[in-house]
Amino acid sequence: MGRVIAYLCVLLLAHPLAAWADGVSFNGTCATVAWNANTESDLAGYRLYDRVSLSGTPNLIATFGTQITSVPCSQLGFNAGQHYLSARAFDTSGNESPSATATEVPFVIVVDNIVSNLSVPTVNTTDVTLSFTEVACAGAPCSYDVRVQSPVISWGQAASVASGTCATPLAGTTVGATKTCTVTGLSTTTAYQFQLVPFSGTWGSNPIFGPLSNITGATTGGAPGGAGDRYTIASDGFDRLNGQLGVNWLSGYIRSSQTLPELQIESNVVEPSLLGSPSNAMAYVGASVPANHWAQISLSAFGGAGFQSVRLLLACTAPPTYTCYEMTVARNTGGAFSSKIARFSAGVSVADLASEALTSWTTNDVVRVHVRDGVLTIYRNDVSVLSVADPDPPLSGPYAGLLMGANAPDAVTATRGNNFVIGGFTVTASDVCGCDNH
Repeated sequence: MGRVIAYLCVLLLAHPLAAWADGVSFNGTCATVAWNANTESDLAGYRLYDRVSLSGTPNLIATFGTQITSVPCSQLGFNAGQHYLSARAFDTSGNESPSATATEVPFVIVVDNIVSNLSVPTVNTTDVTLSFTEVACAGAPCSYDVRVQSPVISWGQAASVASGTCATPLAGTTVGATKTCTVTGLSTTTAYQFQLVPFSGTWGSNPIFGPLSNITGATTGGAPGGAGDRYTIASDGFDRLNGQLGVNWLSGYIRSSQTLPELQIESNVVEPSLLGSPSNAMAYVGASVPANHWAQISLSAFGGAGFQSVRLLLACTAPPTYTCYEMTVARNTGGAFSSKIARFSAGVSVADLASEALTSWTTNDVVRVHVRDGVLTIYRNDVSVLSVADPDPPLSGPYAGLLMGANAPDAVTATRGNNFVIGGFTVTASDVCGCDNH
C-alpha cells in the first residue's frame, strides 16, 4: 500500500485547526505522522487518537505542545494490524475540536517485521542478555533501535542502549535467526525493561521504522557477596608450604584411563606439579555441593609459551566414573584466548556446549562459574562472558573442583591460582523467578 495523505481540516469551535500535512507512509512500517500547524492565538496543542476498527472508540495515544507538528511512528507504540489515526487540536481553555470533525487516516502495519519474542535469557550484576528472532525490512535483515528504562519503559522517554553489543544501531545478520546481544553498564539490584524497533535505511538519516516489539524485563543481581544468596561451602587460600593439598581434597586423576600428578602448593598459590607432560592435575573438594552451586579462583599467574588452562569443575558425579561440567579459560600456544563450557565424562568424552574467543584473560583476573537450574555461566571479574543452557538433563553431583594444566617449558610458573572458593545458592525469590542475583 502506498502513501496515504490527507489535507482535511478539523475544527475547534469556529477556528480551523489541525490538518494532516503528510499522513502515514508504510510498506509494513510506519515512518512519521505529521500535521499542518494551526495559527490560532489560543492554540494550546494537539492530541492524537487511534482506534483499530471503525466500531471502536478512539483512544488518546499522545499529546503535544504547539511547536510539535510531527512525530516518528516509533514513539507511538502501534501494534501490528489496522489503525485509524486522527488529530484534534485544543485551546488554552481546554476546548478540543469535536471527534465528529476529526479526519481519520487509515493505515495497516503488517506483521512480517514485528519482533514479538524479545526475552532476557541471562541476568548478571550489571549486564543483561537479550534474545529475539530477526525480522525482514524490505526483504533484507532489519537493523534495530534497542531501548532501556528503569523501572518501566515508555518508548518515547527511554534511552537507546549505548554500551554493550546491543548498542543502537544494532545490525541484523540473518532473517529468521536468533539474535543475542548484551546490554552493559546497568546498576545492580535494579529493575529494567527493554524494547526494540526494527528499521531499514541509515540510522540518523531518515530510517524507516517498523512496529515496536513486545516489552521484556529483568532485575539485575546484587554485587557478589552482597545479596546474601551466595554462601561458601569450602575455600582454600593455599597458604601452606608442604607442597600438598589438604585433607579436604580428593585428587590425582582426571580420566579413568590416565593417572596424573596432583596439584602442589607453593607460596600461597596452587599449580600443576612438575611431573607429567602436559602437566595437568585435578582436585575435588570432599564437601558435598548442592544442585545449584558456584566456584571461583583468582589467577595469580596466567600465560606463557605453551598451552595454559584453568578449568573449574561443577556438579561432578563420583570418581572415577564421573561426569562434570568443565568450564575453561585458556591461552593456546599462539597466544589466543578462549573460554569454553563443556560436559566432561570419564573415558575422554567431551561435549562442548559453548565457547567464545573475545575475552582476554590475564593475571589477577577472577574466574567464577555458576551452575544454576541447568544454566551454566562463566564470569570474568563479575561480568558474564559466556552462558548456555545444557541441552541434556542438568547434571547434579556431589563434587566440585579444579583442573589446571600447562605445557612445557613453563608448565609450572605460567598457570597458577589462589583463593579458591566453592559455594551454593540460598533459595530466594530470585531463584524461583529464574533471575540471577549473586
